[in-house]
Amino acid sequence: MIKKMLFAGSFMFLLAGCASLSQEECQQGNWQTIGYNDGAQGYKVERFSSHQEACAEYKVRPNFQLYKQGYEKGIVTYCRPNKGYDLGKQLSQYEGVCPSHLETAFLNAYLDGLEANYRAAQTTLNSKNSEYRRLSALLSSSREENTRRKIQNDLKTLDNEIEQLESKQETAIELRDRAESILSH
Repeated sequence: MIKKMLFAGSFMFLLAGCASLSQEECQQGNWQTIGYNDGAQGYKVERFSSHQEACAEYKVRPNFQLYKQGYEKGIVTYCRPNKGYDLGKQLSQYEGVCPSHLETAFLNAYLDGLEANYRAAQTTLNSKNSEYRRLSALLSSSREENTRRKIQNDLKTLDNEIEQLESKQETAIELRDRAESILSH
């Protein structure tokens, strides 16, 4: 019985954690600010329906008009070129939320950020590959078992790091292709 109660309590806690807004936020109903914050964080306007679901539990009806007014101001903050550059450099995915009059400048900066990330990964990758080659040569010439084990562990670590860097580069290329596709339409 106690296990069932703990499970139910845990489940309810998890459900509460999934709600887009708390009871207090729903009841205060500062929809313009909520809309602004969602826009400034790059959410799609469709996030409003998550707020509706969250607030329905507390019998509160969100005001879409106020939300939209705030959202439109917030999205302008999000769609600045410097934000696009930062998102590209972090390999964050662009969700197509910027209005058309802001999107081109945003995406061009986003592409620059992706390129900066790619180049930084390439520089590090070149260094790691060079170190890998050096350690491989050292392993071939080494006869001491403890030294060989250490080198093999170092090679494994480098191999994982190289794999992660290559994966980052693949992600940058995929994100670039998506962004360029949006720009070409």
